[in-house]
Amino acid sequence: MDSPLALHTRIEDLYRYKLARLGQVTSRKLAAALASFSGKKNSSDATIEDLLGYLPMRYEDRSNLARIRDLKDGVEASLELYVKLSGAYESATVP
Repeated sequence: MDSPLALHTRIEDLYRYKLARLGQVTSRKLAAALASFSGKKNSSDATIEDLLGYLPMRYEDRSNLARIRDLKDGVEASLELYVKLSGAYESATVP
């Protein structure tokens, strides 16, 4: 894409800039989510300016990971887990 990114660039068009991990489907999903947060009626109206103005509900500091054995009741913590075994349960579909 020849034109540079600008504040008015639509989020749905970000995939055209060949950004890592940002394909056409992801761009559309991001635009839809951002439109709902910023009060836009249509996801195609979401722009980079809206993205820069979006503030998350909270910030989680993941630079200081805790151990499970060190956790205490009522304290929030971030854990890094490695799953060695996982399984799934079959669920019935309701017609």
